[in-house]
Order: sequence, then structure tokens, then C-alpha cells
Amino acid sequence: KIVILMFAGIGIWSVAVFGVAFVLGILFRGAGVAGKEYIQYRKLVDVRRARLKDFSKKLEALQTADQETIRKEIPPLLRAYSDVIPSNVYSLISQAVEQAKIENARSFLKSALDQVKKSL
Repeated sequence: KIVILMFAGIGIWSVAVFGVAFVLGILFRGAGVAGKEYIQYRKLVDVRRARLKDFSKKLEALQTADQETIRKEIPPLLRAYSDVIPSNVYSLISQAVEQAKIENARSFLKSALDQVKKSL
């Protein structure tokens, strides 16, 4: 009986050690993967922020442009930065292109620029 009891104790002990090692391995592996993914996320956020700042500068330059320049420059700008432009900014800029009066177009561009600056 003592031999059976010793083997049972050794078996339980080895299963417990394996279980603890397995659980700790999963936790550390998960933490490592999460850390790598967070670093990748931060890089993407920084790239997005830089592109949005660049878009903001180009939009500021269009604030003083005439109507024809606005109509000519906005569509390529929207295509080039479509991956970072929020949808409300996209619609405001599209409305600016459609305006007949330059004052209205500049008003929409100013509103769009304010929204871009808020999202930075």
C-alpha cells in the first residue's frame, strides 16, 4: 500500500507541476504576443497621425485658393488620403467642391480642417 501511495503522490505532483508550467507558459506567451501587437498598433497610429497632419497642412494651403484650384486639387487629395480621412471630413470637403460661391467653399474647408485637427 505504501508503494501505491508513493506512486500516486509522484503522479499527482508531476501533473500539478505540468499544469502550472503549462498555464504560466500560456500567460507569458500571451503577454509577449500582446506586447508585439501593441507595438505594431502604435506604429500604425503614428503613421496615421503623420499622414493626417500632412493632409491638414495641404488643406490649410487650400484655404486661400480660388474656386477653380479647389475643384482641381481636392479630388486627388481625397483619393490620396482616403485611408486616414474621417467620413464626416470627407463629406464636408466634398460639399466644399460642389459650392458655387468661394465663401461657402472656404467655410466647408474650414469646418473640415477643424474636424481634422480634433481627430489628431
